[in-house]
Amino acid sequence: LSALAAEQNTARLRQTIVFALENMFFIMIPVSVVTMILSRPMIHALFQRGEFDAYSTSITSSALLFYAIGLFAFGSIKVLVSAFHALQDTKTPVKVSAMCLAINATLNFVLMGPMKVAGIAFASSIAALINFSALLLVLERRINGIISNLWSFSVRVVFSSLVAGAVLQGLWPVLARLNEIIALAAGMLLSTVVYFVVALALKIPQACKILEWMHGRKAQ
Repeated sequence: LSALAAEQNTARLRQTIVFALENMFFIMIPVSVVTMILSRPMIHALFQRGEFDAYSTSITSSALLFYAIGLFAFGSIKVLVSAFHALQDTKTPVKVSAMCLAINATLNFVLMGPMKVAGIAFASSIAALINFSALLLVLERRINGIISNLWSFSVRVVFSSLVAGAVLQGLWPVLARLNEIIALAAGMLLSTVVYFVVALALKIPQACKILEWMHGRKAQ
């Protein structure tokens, strides 16, 4: 990014930023959806024993669920901050971060009463989403075309993730009859396969490249 910015190669710089964000979305959005659906069984299987009782599972899984909402934003902020640094602008990320820190602190006080620990997690996710959105909008003004290049891809990834999540949610009562570790593994595998198939049907480039790579490995 720094080399492209120094060369003032705006087209390649935009392409690189979009590529990085696409990969982040491709992985993190479906992971967010699956984590939200499986938050309780995941915490139950990993931690519920001894002093970690059903109430502990309940509040911990609620925190995990609300943290998962902002998962893609947490990762994508790093990409955008790197882009600003490449453009020799360190002030904008700091200003946006300070603003979001204040928003996070305010939301903590507002939400932790009615939502308890889940409110703190939700506040962090909201602040991360605002941080990501603000950085993206500012960067869009400087390097026009990032959002337009991301839009179609993002819609397809969100749709594929929601389909995978819906299938997982619908079949979970059946999977839950199995051993909980096996059920979790089966649920994650099922949602991954559904997501990949839908992504291929929608011609998401990353999914197509993975399929090409698998065919290449098989041919070898």
